[in-house]
Amino acid sequence: MPQREPTLRDVAVRTGLSVTTVSQVLSDAPGRRIAEPTRRRVRAAAAELSYRPNRLAQGLRLKRTQTLGFVSDWIGASPYAGLTIVGAQDAAAEQGYLLMLMTSGKDSALEDREIRALQDQQVDGLIYAAEYHRVVPMPAALSESLTVLVDATTADKRIPTVVPDEEGGALSAVNELAAHGHERIGFVNNQDDIPATHGRLKGYRRGLRDNGLRFRGELVVYDHSGPGGGYAGASTLLDLRNRPTALFCFNDRMAMGLLRGRRARSADTALPIDHRIRQPGPHRQWPTPQTHDHRTAALRHGPLGRPRAAEIDRVR
Repeated sequence: MPQREPTLRDVAVRTGLSVTTVSQVLSDAPGRRIAEPTRRRVRAAAAELSYRPNRLAQGLRLKRTQTLGFVSDWIGASPYAGLTIVGAQDAAAEQGYLLMLMTSGKDSALEDREIRALQDQQVDGLIYAAEYHRVVPMPAALSESLTVLVDATTADKRIPTVVPDEEGGALSAVNELAAHGHERIGFVNNQDDIPATHGRLKGYRRGLRDNGLRFRGELVVYDHSGPGGGYAGASTLLDLRNRPTALFCFNDRMAMGLLRGRRARSADTALPIDHRIRQPGPHRQWPTPQTHDHRTAALRHGPLGRPRAAEIDRVR
């Protein structure tokens, strides 16, 4: 016959304590004054008996399961934004929580099932994360749970969110370029109508203003946010009669296209070799040509997940 699983009563018998006291110790029930030696005795007895509490039943009783749900559209497949998951997981662990991860692949029907499944598991809260900073429609199922958004905002401003400082990132890039003596700083921006596009343009303009430089509309170009867009944008700026001496790119992929374009044109253009190129986000899959001073303003994804995982514990 299979060996019987140890019960709470077995632990109580082993310690000589009541079932109630043993239950309070093993469930970390708040507000119970139980001496630390007693707690150690209960935990030691549970370990000796290989007793494992029924966490689902315990969660139903205490209305807490010490678990959080993390739902994302595509973030799990992103090599850098995936650090957001690591940040959330670390913060959750520090507060004694486990993180349950779901990725929908931008399938709304699957996403709804994932949210419902996490709610069925009685998670204490949900983190809803987007692949990149954008405005998202709030899934209806999330209205039933304590929810925070990561790298996303929604029309309901009551929902807590954590997003990158788009303006501050662009400002720091322009400040560094200006500190190296550049006065004609070009900006290869994204053409999509998303918060990052507007926030980084605002930071770019603020950086010029703070450094006593005049904003020149011809030094700002827009294209799609991939290498082809970076190449096209750079070509437009470098074809100017009075071309910029430094370039700030919307992201690393646009900078990759810019650098390739610069290299392709180097044989027939008289460009100084000290062009400085700034863009947010690390990208380790392509080499930097040695004829450039290429600098990266990295977006630290890990901290995006941390504050909200910790906040769920404070809010409850």
